[in-house]
Amino acid sequence: MVRLGITKEIAERLWFGVCDVLVEETKENPTNRRMETVWTIKYSGIKCKRIYKSSPVAVMTDLRNKTDQQIELLISKEYEIPTGSKIVYTENGITTEYKRTGEAEIYPSYHQQIYLEIIE
Repeated sequence: MVRLGITKEIAERLWFGVCDVLVEETKENPTNRRMETVWTIKYSGIKCKRIYKSSPVAVMTDLRNKTDQQIELLISKEYEIPTGSKIVYTENGITTEYKRTGEAEIYPSYHQQIYLEIIE
């Protein structure tokens, strides 16, 4: 029997991006003993691929321009990335920060598809 799916190793050879995943945590500041929200690295240097599902369209909202574009990230399903996480994506020397939105689509093969929003 021939297996029709592609393996994780083959797919990741086509993924040229690398990302770091940061999550918000509440920690006590040792200086003033107050609880503060800080970003901590959950995963670093993960191979991934960014996909644009639509072209950027400028939309005027509340006296400011907003770019409305659907951006997705393909990443191995072995990583648990909570909604609201900050994802720092780097490809070809260009780094962009995103926020994870919505529920991930998890595929039976090896990867998940995560929806992103640019942090401005």
